[in-house]
Amino acid sequence: MNRYLLFTIVALGLLLLALAGWTVQGLRWTFSGRRRRRGRLVPA
Repeated sequence: MNRYLLFTIVALGLLLLALAGWTVQGLRWTFSGRRRRRGRLVPA
């Protein structure tokens, strides 16, 4: 029982870390992705 509980806590922790990373990546893409697209379309 103790190992099962430890495994569950570790698995849930890794899942939460992955979700947090994807959220941060999505926010960065949302705020900076549009600006980069405009910058690339402007002729030099």
